[in-house]
Amino acid sequence: MERADRGKDSRLLKNQPYDKSLEVIDSEEVASVYSPTPRSQRYKSQQHRSSTRSRMEEQRSKKVPRREAAGSSSQKRSRREGLKSHSCQHCDKSFTTSANLKCHQRVHTGEKPYNCDQCGNVFSTSSYLKVHQRIHSVEKPFSCDQCGKAFTNSNNLKIHQRIHTGEKPYSCDQCGKAFSFSGNLVMHQRGHTGEKPYSCDQCGKAFTFSGDLIMHRLVHTGEKPYSCDQCENAFTSSGNLVVHRRVHTGEKPYWCQQCTKMFISSRALKIHQFVHTGEKPYSCDQCENTTVSESVDFYNRTLSNILDLHAPVKTRTITFSRSAPWFTSELRNMKAAGRVMERRFTKSRLSVQRLAFQEHQKAYSVTQNCTDTVLLQYHQ
Repeated sequence: MERADRGKDSRLLKNQPYDKSLEVIDSEEVASVYSPTPRSQRYKSQQHRSSTRSRMEEQRSKKVPRREAAGSSSQKRSRREGLKSHSCQHCDKSFTTSANLKCHQRVHTGEKPYNCDQCGNVFSTSSYLKVHQRIHSVEKPFSCDQCGKAFTNSNNLKIHQRIHTGEKPYSCDQCGKAFSFSGNLVMHQRGHTGEKPYSCDQCGKAFTFSGDLIMHRLVHTGEKPYSCDQCENAFTSSGNLVVHRRVHTGEKPYWCQQCTKMFISSRALKIHQFVHTGEKPYSCDQCENTTVSESVDFYNRTLSNILDLHAPVKTRTITFSRSAPWFTSELRNMKAAGRVMERRFTKSRLSVQRLAFQEHQKAYSVTQNCTDTVLLQYHQ
C-alpha cells in the first residue's frame, strides 16, 4: 500500500513546480522504506533459524514414530515380500504380522476375549464373533448359485460347492480314498491308526468319534431324549428315531440294485448285500464258523441235540374228520354265489336282480333238502 501511495504522489509531483523540500522528504521516505537490513540483524535471524532447526531435529530423533513402534513399515515390507518374520514360541508356525501372531497365540493360551452378548459364547477373534452373530440375526449373505442354499460365511459356501463339483481335495495317504472335507479325512485315518481319543469317564471305554462318546454316556444316564410322536418308543439318538419313524410311514428309501428289494436303513441294505457278494466279514474267534448266521445255526443244532437226549419229543397221532359231512362242496359254492347275487340286488334294487336271487335261493333249498337224509343218518 505504501508503494502504491508513493507512486501516486510521484505522478502528482510531475505536474507541480520543482521543490527541494519535497525531494528531501521523498529521499528520506525512500531511505526509511527501502533501507536494507543490517548485517548483524541478518546474522541473528540466520542463527535463530539454525538453532530452531537443530532443536526440531533433536526432538524428532528422540520421539518414536507413531506407526514405527507397531512395526507398520516392517510389516508392510514383509507383506510385500512374503516374509514371515514373526514366529510362535510354542510351535513352528510363523506369520507376516505381529497381529496375526497374537491371534495365533490364543490357541495355546486359550484366551477368548470376544464374547457374544446374546448367548454368552466366547471366541478368540472378532471375525469369529461376527460370523457367529449371524446365527442370531438369521443373516446369510453367501448363497450357492446352483441350488440357492445360503450360509453365514464364505468358507461354508466353498465347502458346500464341492457337493456340486464333486471335488475331493483331501486324500488318505494309506489307502488313497478321497474326501470333500478335512474332518472326514481325519476321522477316516483313525481307522488305520486305531486311535480312540475320546474315552468315557465312568467305564473307561474309548471311542474314535466324539459323537459316539456322547451317545454312549446316555447308557449310564438312561436318558432317551428322542421319542416317537406316534408311539411310546424312545431312542438315544436322532438317527435311530428317523429309522424308527419309517416303520409307521412305510418308507423304504434304500433298495438293492441286484434284486430291487427295499429296506428302511442303509445298515439293513449292507447286510443284505452280503447275500449277493458272498462276503463273510464276521468270524468267530472260538470256532471255525465264519459268519454270525452259521454260528447261530451251530448253536441251534447243538441245543437241539441236547434236548433230544434229555427231553425227547413225545409224538401223538391225531385224526381229523369233517364236523358236518352233509355240507358238501356243491352247497358251499351255491351259498357263496347266493351271497354275491344278494349284494348285487341290495346295491342296484333292480327287479331283474331280485328275480335272479329268488330263483337261486329256490335251487339252493332243493339241493339242501336232498341232504336231509344224510343229516338224519348222521344223528342216528
